[in-house]
Amino acid sequence: MKDLNQKIEELKEFLEECKRVWLVLKKPTRDEFLAVAKVTAMGISLLGILGYIIHVPATYIKGILKAKP
Repeated sequence: MKDLNQKIEELKEFLEECKRVWLVLKKPTRDEFLAVAKVTAMGISLLGILGYIIHVPATYIKGILKAKP
């Protein structure tokens, strides 16, 4: 029972911390939103390009190794 009460207290503390964070949040301005969206799009594009750069030679090498008898 003592363990259950401790878990309930931990949950209450967590919920209070969440409430505190929620009260501090604010809606981003249009400029802030666009800046975050641009940076996110650039990051996703960079990862895609990097993946493609790694994928092409790996596929080429894999094809060469399979072609050998």
